[in-house]
Amino acid sequence: GPDKAEIFPSNISSVVQNGNLDQDVRCTADCWPACTAEWYRGAITQENILPSIDGTLKLTNLIKSDAGVYICKVTNTKNFRKSQAQGNFTLDIIYGPDVVVINPPVVDPVIEGKGEVPVVCTADCFPPCHITWYKDDILVNSNEGVIDLMAVSERGGGVYVCLATNKQTNAISRKSIKIPVMCKFKVLNPTIPEKIYRVLSISI
Repeated sequence: GPDKAEIFPSNISSVVQNGNLDQDVRCTADCWPACTAEWYRGAITQENILPSIDGTLKLTNLIKSDAGVYICKVTNTKNFRKSQAQGNFTLDIIYGPDVVVINPPVVDPVIEGKGEVPVVCTADCFPPCHITWYKDDILVNSNEGVIDLMAVSERGGGVYVCLATNKQTNAISRKSIKIPVMCKFKVLNPTIPEKIYRVLSISI
């Protein structure tokens, strides 16, 4: 041997960041004399080797950077060919939303119907968070976290709140931004230009 490397338990796939996981993962192989087993994350290089005892890897206090492919390599060191076999599993870390970002972070007064730069809300999550926008506790139409300022009317000025929800953990984070809107209107006095703009006064 080894003919193959076997990993127990075989159903590890995802865990919650900083959850109460305390899991031993064993790697074994049918060898004589007994094979040595080593664990790696990402690739079989010296830099990626993980501490283990007799082929047992301990998973505890995991954070999002611990996600990836875990590889077990078993080697028959007594065999003159130093025969090897490998097994692996992929571990996903469920986390977030850790950071909610609105871009641009500040919006200059928008002329009604002429907002050119969209407002985008993103969050650092796994799996990807569900993004929604609200104004005055009312859901705002958005496309994957993007508000189209072209569609914002003069009454649409105010404070918008982005909610990022991780549907796996029900964790929620939020961030707000003020979007001032300028309206255009006609005046009857011919001595004044046909179209002028005024900034709506928005109370928050």
